[in-house]
Amino acid sequence: FPVTIYGSDVVGTVTTTTSPYVFSNLTPGVYKVEAIAAGNESATCNAMSGTENVEQPAQITIRISSTDVTCYGEGDGSVTATGSGYTSLKLYRGSEVVGTVTTTTSPYVFSNLTPGVYKVEAIAAGNESATCNAMSGTENVEQPEQVTVRITAQDVVCNGESNGSVTVYGDGYSKIELYNESEMVQNASTSSNPHVFENLPPG
Repeated sequence: FPVTIYGSDVVGTVTTTTSPYVFSNLTPGVYKVEAIAAGNESATCNAMSGTENVEQPAQITIRISSTDVTCYGEGDGSVTATGSGYTSLKLYRGSEVVGTVTTTTSPYVFSNLTPGVYKVEAIAAGNESATCNAMSGTENVEQPEQVTVRITAQDVVCNGESNGSVTVYGDGYSKIELYNESEMVQNASTSSNPHVFENLPPG
């Protein structure tokens, strides 16, 4: 017998006696089915089902931002995920999953991260492998240049004079401070390499 599926209009008709019969590839909407006996296509004895609502999950959205690590070699960077429609998040560093959390919180912060390129996958409950999950763009958690420093000294010329010097060599700094034991005696806002502190007494 013919079976007809309706939304607000007829959206499918099939001649079958199979039970159960599955109408597939439907979009969201409210559906009902009319079962028709052969030769009675317009008869009042045909049967109409109740309605069923084919629903869809909430749209999943996700975007991320990042905070760089504080110093070279440290692991205090972070990625903040903001979005909606998800029940869990996966954090990727490159292609490797480095964090998974069950949450609907937005924004959610992944913390204690090392430098690298990160992205976040937002997953809806029951759709852990579905293609409707959302993937963010990438964010690069960066680190500042490594700070290195070494020094050499030039002695004073004569006893009691203050014409010694210390020469600073290094990279990655924007300010340097010169100490005599625990006391700071000179400083300079500079990235020059080398930089010379002059007119120093013995110490």
